[in-house]
Amino acid sequence: ARVPVEAHLFTDIQNSGLPASFSDLRLPPAVRLQVHPVTDRSVDNWSVEVVNAPAAVYRPAPVRVEATLAGFSRDAARRRVSLWLEGRLVESREVTVPADGRTTVRFSLAELRHGFHRGEVRIEPADAFPDDDRRCFAIERAEPHPALFVHEAQDRRSGLYFRTALEASPENAFRLEEVVVEQTAGLKPDAYAFVVLSDVGWLPESFASRLRTYLENGGAVWITLGPSAMSRGRAPLLDWPVTADGEERGGVSGIWELDSTHPSLEGTGSWQGVKFYRAARIQADGVRVLARLGDQSPLLAEKSVGAGRLLVFASTFDNLSNDLPLQPCFVPFVVRTAALLGGLEEKAGSLLVGEHLTLRTAAERGTAVEVIGPDGSRALSLEEATTAESLPLKRAGYYQIRRGRGRATTEL
Repeated sequence: ARVPVEAHLFTDIQNSGLPASFSDLRLPPAVRLQVHPVTDRSVDNWSVEVVNAPAAVYRPAPVRVEATLAGFSRDAARRRVSLWLEGRLVESREVTVPADGRTTVRFSLAELRHGFHRGEVRIEPADAFPDDDRRCFAIERAEPHPALFVHEAQDRRSGLYFRTALEASPENAFRLEEVVVEQTAGLKPDAYAFVVLSDVGWLPESFASRLRTYLENGGAVWITLGPSAMSRGRAPLLDWPVTADGEERGGVSGIWELDSTHPSLEGTGSWQGVKFYRAARIQADGVRVLARLGDQSPLLAEKSVGAGRLLVFASTFDNLSNDLPLQPCFVPFVVRTAALLGGLEEKAGSLLVGEHLTLRTAAERGTAVEVIGPDGSRALSLEEATTAESLPLKRAGYYQIRRGRGRATTEL
């Protein structure tokens, strides 16, 4: 309205509240600001700013919990920090928090029993602002999720490299089952977190039909293309045209383009040293290309099929068509892609007040979800329990999520 405005701001004037850009503090010419401090003295404050703990563990091994303490004070101070689990004190130690600085504290939890565990990191005794002196987290000790790896009988290398990469990660959440194509006729894909078709030339129609249904209903499939698919001229499952590339040329191709923001490729490091001796050319519509070779042909592509996710890798994992399994990027590539396909990449052991908790995936639409809030009451109405896609977290504490199939998880 371009009329004069008088704004009164009541604040504790903490530097941590400033916006990232100083220009965001600039007011229009017609606005007059009056700042009112809420206190006439400096009040020191310390907080448990961040707790890094895995949302789930799958191996019988100690669990590391890392906490960051922040100090809002003019002087360094000694503070006692404690780790609690299920209401029991696990470990306590004194640390020095720098003046207006941060320090990191590392704890170790002994092997956890199966099930959910509620933990806290606390500053004890509490200071003048007790609400930020504790940070909650939740950890689940769970059984590894089964994943299926299908390959031709003569290919004994791809499964070995893939399994070794998965097991190289201490957070490995999967138990890999390897089968040859001839053994798939009676398998049920929906029993697996994801399915890998490693350069298969054909599939029994009974299994292929169930796999298509699994994919359309929200499953995840990763297809690699090598000599078997090239000789057949078609990609398995979706019957895309496939042609051979590189064998006659006798050259070596490298990576030309890589989408490092995609969950499969983020944090995998450099791919510049990877050599591709042979790759397939795929012909498909509606795919998102995540990586290209030097001739700009797609190497890694993603496609949504119904509610499911399909990844296609235009080479193999057997160290014959490329040297990718020998490169440092291979292990994080396999681990991150497995987490993505298995639906584990977004699972968190803690969230902040004000964030939204995702209640269901696209494949779980219509599945009833019950949420018990920190006060022990239901956080969703009956209608919201079947329709809401997310829940805004308005209070600190533990939230228990119970889904229609009897699964339960604990998040913050």
